[in-house]
Amino acid sequence: TADEYTLVKEETVDVNGVLCKMIQFRYAIVAPDAKQVMECLTGVMIKDNKTYIITCKSHAETFPGYYDMFRTAIKSVVITDAVSTAPQSTQTTAFTVTETTQTTLDTVVMTAAQP
Repeated sequence: TADEYTLVKEETVDVNGVLCKMIQFRYAIVAPDAKQVMECLTGVMIKDNKTYIITCKSHAETFPGYYDMFRTAIKSVVITDAVSTAPQSTQTTAFTVTETTQTTLDTVVMTAAQP
C-alpha cells in the first residue's frame, strides 16, 4: 500500500498562460517485507473545464538529482486548442498537450514539440 504521505512543498506557477499547482510530496510503498520511499512532483492545470495532471517521480534518495529536470518538464507543457491531430515530434524538451476529437473519447496526447 501507499503510506506515510508527507507534503514537502506546494506552489502555484504560470505555465505558458495556464495556472499550475505544483505539489511535491513523499510517500512510502509498504509491503510486509519491503518498503520503498518515493518522491513526486506533480503539476495540475485546468483549462476549459478539463484537468491536466503531469506526474514525475523517483526514489526519494535520487529525487534531488531529478528535481530541476522534472520542474522544467512540467513548466514546458503547452495546452493547445487543436481539434484534429497532434503536432509533429521534434527533439526538444518542451511538451505540447493537444486534445483530439477523432474518437468519441476525450484523448490527451503529449508529444515533444518545438517551442
